[in-house]
Amino acid sequence: RDPDTGRFVGVVELYDLDQKSRTAAAGKVKNAELIFTQDTNVLEAMEKLKNFVGDAVPVIDTEADTLLGVISEAKIIQAYLNMVNRLRQEEHATL
Repeated sequence: RDPDTGRFVGVVELYDLDQKSRTAAAGKVKNAELIFTQDTNVLEAMEKLKNFVGDAVPVIDTEADTLLGVISEAKIIQAYLNMVNRLRQEEHATL
């Protein structure tokens, strides 16, 4: 996050923060490989995760260009599986 504007500027990978490095975290900011917006749904997220390697994805407010938070890959998969299970239950429900 830019300290002056509050705008999202990128990510710092955990493995880049080794204890021996003298470079501050701000000097290790990279463009995010994958970004979700406040409007990204579970199906879109799963589709975008196909080629993603990482633990978490930033979620950005596109209007303010600010970071809303991060979501882990595991939480996205869990939400998808919950959605699939709900749909299965609805399909097999008896009237």
